[in-house]
Amino acid sequence: KQVEDEFYFGSGASEVFNLLSGCSFPECGNVVSTELEHPAAKYNLARLPGEKRFLPVDGQGRVILSEIPRVVDDKTSLVFFHQVHNELGTIQEWTEIIAAIRSINATSMIVVDAVQAAGKFPLCSEADMLVISGHKFGAAVGGGAAIFNCRSRYAKMLHSAAEKRRREYYAGRVEVANAMALIAALTRAECKREQNCNLVAKLNKYLRMELMRLELPLNHKKIKLTVPFEKASPYILHLLVPDYQGAVLVRYLGKYGICLSSGSACQTEAGGPNQNLLALGYKPAAAY
Repeated sequence: KQVEDEFYFGSGASEVFNLLSGCSFPECGNVVSTELEHPAAKYNLARLPGEKRFLPVDGQGRVILSEIPRVVDDKTSLVFFHQVHNELGTIQEWTEIIAAIRSINATSMIVVDAVQAAGKFPLCSEADMLVISGHKFGAAVGGGAAIFNCRSRYAKMLHSAAEKRRREYYAGRVEVANAMALIAALTRAECKREQNCNLVAKLNKYLRMELMRLELPLNHKKIKLTVPFEKASPYILHLLVPDYQGAVLVRYLGKYGICLSSGSACQTEAGGPNQNLLALGYKPAAAY
């Protein structure tokens, strides 16, 4: 079987995102993403030359397909988006997104954050580069990878950027054993992907049903589920608890052995309203 993809291993997805800043993009171009991207990706996208543009999303975090022609044009050098959102769980319509981009600009590089998709869903096969993280599918912490599509016109540029990082940077180098463990974990996850997804989907549906029955004790309001089941990863359930601050709930429920997060781990206790909820159109008071 012909190998059509190349792996570049790093210490994690956050480190692998740095490959973008090693690529050569034109100063006169523009870089397109969404307001919902992971902070590590945002930081690297901000370092790239050219105007920064953002694809609008709807109230559930999906890219609005009809808005793509307004944002992407013939000078767009890079489009970056997530396949599954790390906090909301929203699954993007990546086939339609890429088709719309290619119909406007066939030469734009397309990079997809597949961290929450690898080992759980079929990966976005039409992107020029995918980014994955090993601990999301059972590998040890401290291993991530970029997957280059060798059929891409940008394969050579990505390979050069990867080689430069191998030569000049030491912090992101991964041990061979970790890289092999990542591949082994991904292979195992892929073998059981459908079985695992079906099981988790049943648990997700049950949890959703029970949460919707609850009435909050202090204000008698109902919990709101941010993204409907059919548009979200069954592995992630995002909810809003009216008039309760997320950080307080995390500490309180943790005493009873209930594990949850008040947002992305890299922004824990960051202060201020949740930026993802603001991007969805929520008012600041409802985004804590």
